[in-house]
Amino acid sequence: MGIGQVYEFEKTGRIEPENTQAGAGAIQPLGPNQEKWLVAIESGAFIQGTLYLCKEDKYCCLGIGCVIFENIKKKENKTDLYKFGDEEGIYGAPKELIDILNLFTCYGDREDHLTNIEYKNNRLSFLNDSGRSFSEIAELIRSNPAAYFRSPK
Repeated sequence: MGIGQVYEFEKTGRIEPENTQAGAGAIQPLGPNQEKWLVAIESGAFIQGTLYLCKEDKYCCLGIGCVIFENIKKKENKTDLYKFGDEEGIYGAPKELIDILNLFTCYGDREDHLTNIEYKNNRLSFLNDSGRSFSEIAELIRSNPAAYFRSPK
C-alpha cells in the first residue's frame, strides 16, 4: 500500500486503486518497463501482425513486449508461431509480461473492462488486430496510462 493509499484509508476507511491516486486531471506517469515497451512499439523495428503474439516475424503490440524483456521465454514450434512464457502465451500475453508491465489482463484490457460493455473494442489485442498502427496504440496508451496499467512499473 502506497503512502497515498494509507492516507486515503485513514481518511475514508477504503482504499482506491493506485491508478486513481494522482487526482482529477492528472495523468498517471509511466514506469521504466512501460516506457521501454512503448518506445519499442514506436521504434519501427517491428512489423505488425495480427491474431498472434508473433507469427512469421510479425508481432502484436503485446508480442513486442515478450521480445524486449529477456526473462520471458520464447519457444518456436512447427507452425512459425511463437509461444512466450510458461503458459499458453500464443494469443494473450503471458503472466510474466502482465507482471512486468502491470497490465490488467492478458489481452491488454482497460481498467473498466468489468463494467464497460464495449471493453473488448478497447483492449490492446483488439486494437492491434483491427488495424490500429503501433504508433496509434502507443499514443492511446500514453494519453491515459491508468486505463491500461494498474500503476507505474
